[in-house]
Amino acid sequence: MKKVTVILPLHNSEKYIRECIDSIINQTLQEIEIICIDSGSDGTSNIINSYAESDKRIQYLYDSNSSYGYKINKGIALSQGTYVAIVESDDYIRSDMLQILFDVAEKSQVDFIKADYKKFIDINGRRIETEVKHLVNQSLYNRVINIQEVPEINNHTGYSIWAGLYRKEFLISNNLYLNETPGASYQDTGFSLFVNLLANKVYYIDCQLYRYRIDNSDSSVKSQNKYRCIIDEFSWIKEQMQLRNINKEKHIYLYNNKKLMSYFWNYQRLLPEYQKKFLEEIHKEVEGFFNNAIFMKSLSPQQIDEVKILHGDERAINKFKRNSLDIQNNIQQTAAIFKTKEEIVIFGAGKYGEVLIELNHILNQNNIVSICDNDTSKHNFRLSNLAVKNPFETVLEHKNAFYVIANKRNGKEILSQLVEYGISHNSIYISEKLSGKTALLEAVLELPE
Repeated sequence: MKKVTVILPLHNSEKYIRECIDSIINQTLQEIEIICIDSGSDGTSNIINSYAESDKRIQYLYDSNSSYGYKINKGIALSQGTYVAIVESDDYIRSDMLQILFDVAEKSQVDFIKADYKKFIDINGRRIETEVKHLVNQSLYNRVINIQEVPEINNHTGYSIWAGLYRKEFLISNNLYLNETPGASYQDTGFSLFVNLLANKVYYIDCQLYRYRIDNSDSSVKSQNKYRCIIDEFSWIKEQMQLRNINKEKHIYLYNNKKLMSYFWNYQRLLPEYQKKFLEEIHKEVEGFFNNAIFMKSLSPQQIDEVKILHGDERAINKFKRNSLDIQNNIQQTAAIFKTKEEIVIFGAGKYGEVLIELNHILNQNNIVSICDNDTSKHNFRLSNLAVKNPFETVLEHKNAFYVIANKRNGKEILSQLVEYGISHNSIYISEKLSGKTALLEAVLELPE
């Protein structure tokens, strides 16, 4: 019996498939099978079949059914492995991913195991990556968890079904499968939700083993016409929950929480024309959130704002749009500074400082010469191989540098401090509004050439 079955759904994947399949066949874990299910019409079939001629672990199947869910379900049904892995055709995996996950899964006997991943883009001949973590709570990594006893996991994990292994016996015994709506998107949403609802023992590894491409213009998440697919997916999820008698209060809460998260993500990706259509479609559902006092009480202030936006509150929508525009403008201005100044000092060693260092790295500038902070507890702490220093000493050492302030709350006070130390106003910029590190790649894709 094979240790792992890798399911590779394909549809006009010619552009990226070689890197993807190479990363799978060259895994250190060799006892695998690779099931490729294709519905496209480009040269993908020729490429896969050429690989299959020399590697008998590869099975190529053509099926005109273009449903993503159908392909995954068929792959699971045909699989001979103890575990099932799913890899997207425009992504790739680290050479030891399957070995690491298999060894830990076997030792721990978990229902599923997941690793963190890196998002990446190819721009100007460079591959740029940024790390993404599944969990906020670091203490939940690298140990067996009974997911039913730690429901907070479900509040943070997304819907990605790749970057992990699923025990096939767990999938079959729980009749777990994807929605097969023809031509639809987001069919991994329901599968991911039910996996989390029905699993017992799970394991998360804080190691980035999967590489997820975000610059594929043909990706289904880029399609505006599919603005209501996520609505259909949650209707299917609700039906499945009723059929499976999954109706405890904690299950309903998780369903609503995931729906809110998914609906708001969908809203953000849409153009204004489709945002309006989407909000009209979900208006009654969102009213249900407002009428559920217990659910609303459980939400953070940010989530409450998201509910207001989804309900069509113009004030909340305009505030969100202004903030998004401010963030993008700030990133553009900061990027321009990084590209035009010879020496940069980052004032602020907190999360904003880390984001600015990451942005500088993404832009391949490498011109940050020092990092400083007023918080003495951070002095000598290292960020990007630079020790965090006292601001006054930094100014003495780098009088001619350009200072970028990474502090939202105290930016003006820090500016006055630097001016008092002798730095010109013209050599200081307050970078007040920034996205998180994981959203930087998307922001960089929007930067002007």
